[in-house]
Amino acid sequence: VVEFRKSTNKVVNVVFNGTSQHVKGSGTTKFNNFEVASGTVTADVDLDIDGAFTIGASATKFTLDGHTMNLAGNFTKNASAKTGFDYSSGKIIFDGTTVQSVSGNGNNNFFYDIEVSGGGFLVLSCKMQICGNFVVKDHSTVSTSASLRFYKNFTVEAGSTFDSNTEYTCFWGSYTSENDKTTAADRNQTIILDGDVTFAGISCRAKGSEGIKTFHGNINSTAE
Repeated sequence: VVEFRKSTNKVVNVVFNGTSQHVKGSGTTKFNNFEVASGTVTADVDLDIDGAFTIGASATKFTLDGHTMNLAGNFTKNASAKTGFDYSSGKIIFDGTTVQSVSGNGNNNFFYDIEVSGGGFLVLSCKMQICGNFVVKDHSTVSTSASLRFYKNFTVEAGSTFDSNTEYTCFWGSYTSENDKTTAADRNQTIILDGDVTFAGISCRAKGSEGIKTFHGNINSTAE
């Protein structure tokens, strides 16, 4: 167990290389760089990371366990398993004011809720599957040439930008597994395009062709 007290003037770089570790603290814990080098790390508190967040190739899993991680630096996932970053719950807020990036290993880059709200420029440089809600707001920009799948709601607020310039963007409905218990209503999605949004192409799918996709705003697609 690593326990920190909240302090704005004591910011640390931390590398976790144990077997099973927890991050505890009083209020939101603040870090500079945060690396999971090996084993399993669980956040028992909200995290505020001013530097980079890295999941190493030898890491087993990092989980937010329903908590929120504010991240001002780059997100890198080198672990090959899709559970290297536990996507069952939790939220990442990319709050950088300049350029940030998300890079991952192969196709197994799963996330839950994502919010981009720092007013900076976020580059998604790997294939991603977002199982929760995705929001771009507060004059932020997201750019990608990678294939993306969204399983819940997608929102780009007025004044913000989303540019998918090469691969298709797929609105899939809720994430399903072999033990799926979701209903058709669970697979409904709302796509709000109030900002400057461009898709290279759009694909709408759902398990068993169930679920309704509701688009608000103009669809600007350079393909079909």
